[in-house]
Amino acid sequence: MSRSLKIDPKFNAKVKSALKRSSFPSQNALATELGLSRSTVNNFMTGKPVDYLNFVEICQKLGLDWKSISTFEDFASESGNLQRDWGNAPDISIFYGRTEELARLEQWIVKEKCRIVALSGMGGIGKTSLAVKLARKIQDKFEYVIWRSLHHTPSILELLAELIEFLSNGQQTNLPETVNSRITYLIKYLEQHRCLLVLDDWENILVSSDTAGQYRQGYEDYRNLLKRVGEEQHQSCLLITSLDSSLEISLMAGKTQPVRSMQLGSLGEAAKEIFREKGLLEESRWQTLIEFYGGNALCLNLVSTRIRDVFDGKISEFLDSTLVFREIRNLLDAHFERLSDLEKSIMYILARQCQPVALRNLRKELTVSGVTDAVDSLLRRSLIEKIPVQDETCFTLQSVVMAYTTKLPQAQLVN
Repeated sequence: MSRSLKIDPKFNAKVKSALKRSSFPSQNALATELGLSRSTVNNFMTGKPVDYLNFVEICQKLGLDWKSISTFEDFASESGNLQRDWGNAPDISIFYGRTEELARLEQWIVKEKCRIVALSGMGGIGKTSLAVKLARKIQDKFEYVIWRSLHHTPSILELLAELIEFLSNGQQTNLPETVNSRITYLIKYLEQHRCLLVLDDWENILVSSDTAGQYRQGYEDYRNLLKRVGEEQHQSCLLITSLDSSLEISLMAGKTQPVRSMQLGSLGEAAKEIFREKGLLEESRWQTLIEFYGGNALCLNLVSTRIRDVFDGKISEFLDSTLVFREIRNLLDAHFERLSDLEKSIMYILARQCQPVALRNLRKELTVSGVTDAVDSLLRRSLIEKIPVQDETCFTLQSVVMAYTTKLPQAQLVN
C-alpha cells in the first residue's frame, strides 16, 4: 500500500519560504539533521511524492501543518493498490438528480477534507443512493474505502474490529478489549492513510419511542466514536446516513468546521424523470404529485408504478383514489413507531389544524414540559417543516404526512 504524500502545488511558495526562515541553510542541511537522503528532501521541496512518515517529519522540522499543505488527490490513484470493500452497498444503476447535493458533498469531503459528513432525511428520500453515488464518484481520492450497514446492529467492538482489520490489511488482529483503545487504533489508521468509511442506516443503533438521537442500551459508545473521529486530527472521512440527524454531529457541525451535515429534501424537478420512466400521462399534473409526496423518490416510484399499472398512466384518476395506500402507509408507519408520545401528540395537532402552528400555541395546547425538545426532535427526523408566518416561526406537515396522520386512530394527547 502506497503511503506517499506530496505538497499541494498552491503551497509550494509557502514551503520554500518556511525553509528560508528555518535554521537550515540548505536542503542538504535539513536532510542531514533528519537522517534522510538528499533526494527525499529534494522530492519534498519540488512537490514529488514522499513517504508519509518522512513527509510529516520534514513538515514538523519546518514548522508546517502537514495536513493543510498535503494533497491526496493524485497519490491514491497512482498507487495502483487501492483497497475497496463495498460490503452490502446497493447497486445504483438508476439515479435521479441531486447534482447540487453531490457537488457540495464532494467539496466538503475532497476539497475541504471534512472528518465527518452526515446525511439525514425521511425514509425513501434517497440517502443511501446518494451516499453510494458519491462514494463511487470520489473513491479514487482515497487509499481505502469501506462500506458497512448498521442494519443488523453490530456492537461497537465488532464494528471497530472489522474496520481495523480492513485498514491494516489483515495485520492488526490482536486488539484491546476496550472501546476507547480500539477507537485509538482506528484513528491511527485514519491518520496514516486517506480513508473513506461509510456507515449506512445509523438509525438502527438509536432507540425508538424517544426523542431523536438517543442510543439503544449497549450502543452508547457509538457516540464516543463520532466525537473522537470528529474532533481528533486525521486525513480521512466518515460518511453516515440516518433517518434522524445526530445531536453530536449537530453540535460539532458548522460552515467552517471539519464536520458537516446535510438534511435531504425534495428531489424536485428531477422526480419527473421517474414519471417519464414509468410512462405517466398528464404532464401538467406531475408537479402535484411531487408536492404532495414531498419529492420523496421511493414514494414517487411506488405511486408511479400504481398509476401505470392500475390507472393506465392517468394521474387524474389516481388523484380521485386513496393517495396514502398500503406501501406508503408502511413507509410512514416505520417513522411513526419511532416517535415518543409527546411527538405523536404534536403530529396529531398539526394534522388536525391543517395549517402552520406556532410553538407558543403548541405549548398552550400541550401543558407539559418538553414541547420544544419534541419539536426539535421532529425537525431532526424530517417529519415536520418550519414555515415563517408574519415574523413568527411556525410548524406544519408535508401533505402526505398530514394525510397519513389524519387517518390514524387519535390517541389522547399527552397532558
